[in-house]
Amino acid sequence: MKIDLNADIGEGFKNDKEIINYVSSVNIACARHAGTPISIHQSVKWAMARGISLGAHPGYPDEKNFGRVELNLSAEVLFAEIIFQISALQGIVNAEKGKLTHVKLHGALYNQAAHDLQIADIIISAIKKVNPKLKLFALAGSPLVQKAKKEHLAIIEEGFADRCYKDDGTLLARSECGAIIKDKKIALKQSLTMIKEKKVISQNGKIFPIKIDTICLHGDNPHALNLTKYLFTKLINEGIAIQTYK
Repeated sequence: MKIDLNADIGEGFKNDKEIINYVSSVNIACARHAGTPISIHQSVKWAMARGISLGAHPGYPDEKNFGRVELNLSAEVLFAEIIFQISALQGIVNAEKGKLTHVKLHGALYNQAAHDLQIADIIISAIKKVNPKLKLFALAGSPLVQKAKKEHLAIIEEGFADRCYKDDGTLLARSECGAIIKDKKIALKQSLTMIKEKKVISQNGKIFPIKIDTICLHGDNPHALNLTKYLFTKLINEGIAIQTYK
């Protein structure tokens, strides 16, 4: 049994270099919701030194709100944003003679694209325009997963260790109480349930099936490093190999 552990990095948080030691893939900010050329370049080099999978982490161009507020962008503007952001990271990866393998959307855009098929179509088209071989991380079981498969874009279905689920399988909004799982034992239990039993339990106790290829650990969580170390160790102790989705 195996699972990919991924983390969002390059967003300006202090533990990125250490977190990389306990994951098998990373999603690197593209400097529009967060990050700087220096933090992004460092993240690429750190990840390459570890030999883990590199992904672009594009989001809404809104540093003030860390890309966590929905923006009403036109289709043309959103399409251009995604191409621009992926291409920017691709350029840094190319300069370091690395390989970009996936895309994972950030924040509000991630949640919107999971269920809004018009936005999903724009995202898929933009990724294919840049490089149709890139894989897309998407919320497991979401309409985006089915849409991408129909468009012949490879999908990596994602679950969350540190986020609470709603009864419909979406993530509980960060503004709501209990949205962020801070107890590492609860995060581990949720992860094991997703991996071994292929199900997840919502905030209200509803059980629904879920098939995941990767588990996300948020680098901006104040407890991110401790949680990542804990999950990495405990999952291995459970006989689960931590390795990239390749």
